[in-house]
Amino acid sequence: MHANDERLKSNKDLYIGSVSYKCGTCNKEFKKKTHLHIHERIHNDEKPYQCEFCKYKSRQKGNLRKHVKRKHNNDECYKSNKDLYSGGVSYKCGTCNKEFKNKAHLHIHERTHIGEKSYHCEFCGDMFRWVHP
Repeated sequence: MHANDERLKSNKDLYIGSVSYKCGTCNKEFKKKTHLHIHERIHNDEKPYQCEFCKYKSRQKGNLRKHVKRKHNNDECYKSNKDLYSGGVSYKCGTCNKEFKNKAHLHIHERTHIGEKSYHCEFCGDMFRWVHP
């Protein structure tokens, strides 16, 4: 077995990611605390995001945005405030016109077009486009 293979095995948590947060109701595990909080809304039926146009409520802001766009697309109020419901300013890829809400996500996406590999793996020596936490 190669020395790098041994290091990879002993550090597999760096690659796979160790689970840190567990739901107190169903024991489901999550890597991020925010994902646990969103999940817990299932158990307590919390839906903090309320539609301004109807009685629809959602556990996640993104689901509310989808609802508004799908159900109220022709409403005058929606049309005049479209930027608020679409998530605000977007950043557009100059190559494929895909839009992103976050400038950093656009830069990550742009690497798919230029083939840039910025991340060096200290275990195998290869270069990659992405780094996994």
